[in-house]
Amino acid sequence: MKMIIISPGALTIPAINGGAVETLIDLYLDYNEINLHNEIIVFANYEKNNNVYKKYEYTKFEYINKNSKIFKIKRVIYGVLNKLSMKKLGNAYINAVKKICKKKYKFVDKILIENMPEYVLPINRLYGKKKIVLHQHNDFLNTDTPNSKEIIEALSKIIVVSNFVKSKILEINSTANIEVLYNGVDLTKFYKEKKQKKNIVIGYVGRIVPEKGLRELIEAIKIINKKNIACEYSLNIIGGNKNGIEDTYCKECKKIAKDEKNIHFLGYKDNSLLNEEYCKIDVSIVPSIIDDACPLSVIESIVSGCALICTNSGGIPELVSDNAIIIDRSNIINDLADKIEYLLNNCNKIEEMKEKSRNYAIQYDSSNYCLNLNNNIK
Repeated sequence: MKMIIISPGALTIPAINGGAVETLIDLYLDYNEINLHNEIIVFANYEKNNNVYKKYEYTKFEYINKNSKIFKIKRVIYGVLNKLSMKKLGNAYINAVKKICKKKYKFVDKILIENMPEYVLPINRLYGKKKIVLHQHNDFLNTDTPNSKEIIEALSKIIVVSNFVKSKILEINSTANIEVLYNGVDLTKFYKEKKQKKNIVIGYVGRIVPEKGLRELIEAIKIINKKNIACEYSLNIIGGNKNGIEDTYCKECKKIAKDEKNIHFLGYKDNSLLNEEYCKIDVSIVPSIIDDACPLSVIESIVSGCALICTNSGGIPELVSDNAIIIDRSNIINDLADKIEYLLNNCNKIEEMKEKSRNYAIQYDSSNYCLNLNNNIK
């Protein structure tokens, strides 16, 4: 199969700068090298320090330099034209992709568009409906999405990461061809036996942005710190900008936590190092306050053998079993504090939940994910 993968374009691929969607694309490309040998062309944002692409034999990379002067000028032009025209013309990135496709890749079997419904119609004009598959990771295609009906009509299939996302699309078109495929991770990279220790490590792994609920988690830990707890504990926060640049929200979170000696900001960690951090975590917290479709942090926590506390956000409840405690978002700070305190005073329960995560992990194996993704594309 000869296919094109169009990434969202915000980050580069291979995923040296992280990104959930980009990491999942990497998984598929790696699996393809060993097992499938599809001829793949990947479109992604250019990153001057990304030399990892050289390891691939069956994948060719087409990079769009979004920092170039020409690209920035085109971005302004398309922005103006889209405001003036009733017919959306796409943005500078997808039109750069189209230009290269028209010139070099007229004949392909499938086009996989990753998480960007607005790219569908511009690509449909070039290739037609039968070849285009949309892999939707977030709730970006719903009744509020411009041209949503036309987008669905232009697709041969939609692959979604949870029933939550599927339900939103079915509100637009109840007969849409949709398949649910939960995300996967490489079990061999993430699972390690956890060493026995006196200190219970609570972990947050993810972007430091308001919608992920880090501030609320810090406030919950501050409440717990004022109480008598049966064991020693700490909160490790993994995430941030790769370049170490802190935005207003990150600074605000650090300010709230500055007097708490057991809250540690560990900064950005490369994907290759995440397994080492997860290995230290006993209780992983995913305190999303928005409808998270299928966060990788939940799956990574499960396959790493962590106990879990998470919110009833979007598709998260679909991903967990009795290895997790699910809380409501309406009273998130107090509920987080109550449930974390309960586990800290009942360490046997933590061990029980960790064992359940280990037993539950096999369904998120990346090999099954990649094979099922490939079959769905075909």
